Amino acid sequence: MRFSHQTHSYQDVYDALNPVSRPNVDFYILLILATIISTFGLLLNSAAVIIGAMLIAPLMEPILGISFSSLTRNVPFAVRSTFTLLSGIFLAVFLSYLLSLPFPNLSITDEVLARIKPSLLDLFVALATGFLAGYARVRKHLSGTLYGVSVSISLLPPLCVVGIGFALGKYEIYTGASLLFLTNLISILFSGVFAFMLIRLSHYQKTLTSLIFPGVSLLILAIPLSFSLYSIQQKKTMEIELTRILRQDTVTFKGINILSIQTDLFAKPARMIVTVQGKEIDIHPNQVRLVEGLLLKKTGVTIDLIVNLTPVKVITSER
Repeated sequence: MRFSHQTHSYQDVYDALNPVSRPNVDFYILLILATIISTFGLLLNSAAVIIGAMLIAPLMEPILGISFSSLTRNVPFAVRSTFTLLSGIFLAVFLSYLLSLPFPNLSITDEVLARIKPSLLDLFVALATGFLAGYARVRKHLSGTLYGVSVSISLLPPLCVVGIGFALGKYEIYTGASLLFLTNLISILFSGVFAFMLIRLSHYQKTLTSLIFPGVSLLILAIPLSFSLYSIQQKKTMEIELTRILRQDTVTFKGINILSIQTDLFAKPARMIVTVQGKEIDIHPNQVRLVEGLLLKKTGVTIDLIVNLTPVKVITSER
């Protein structure tokens, strides 16, 4: 049974995936260049540079090759695609590690932080993207969407963050980024099988057996990802409540221009950094202690409050 006349055959998909899933010179050159671009983009906090690296990174093809070969029972293709993927993962992590070693004192950028706290939402995005990647391979008129798929899923940047984390010796960085990469990888393997099933729907029995390993892996990954999503929601709710308390319930911060509020609710004790700006503001340590007591009374959480005061100097043409 054919999905439609616009659907490639198994042979067509194999012919398309086979050359790009091989561990050849082109694969490694593209991966090396993409890793260099992505690593420096992460260190420079440049989203545009990172997106450019994602467009040329060749990691999606061997992953789709594994999904396709598991459905078609093509063992040599599966082994070749798996070797290509694993060698690419090792190369990306090792190269980003080497590139990050000369910069041990660089601050951790927002682009790095964005890839160390994956949640259940990242899993849903990866599932949809994996299906789209396989679907674009199956449907003849959708090959142009593959570049958009490369940007929508984060494969290479998390591997580069793992290398950066090793170079900086930051456990929370390389473990969080590793979890994000595993989530994306297994989600693509899982949903890619469904997409390739569309070539011939009668192969649903092969599809079910091909989904056992990635399906069980996804269920296991869903546990820490669910806890991560819950903690993110709790943190956001607490930050909103703390901001409301500062603005409405304290004399110290009422009417003051609060530029930013940063919290680390998982520190022991929790930490809150408030940056304020004003012309004639004078906040004393005793006021900070009183506000800490109020926060403890309102939230039940012991919080170390740090106030960064940015003075305003008024300059006119006469002085």
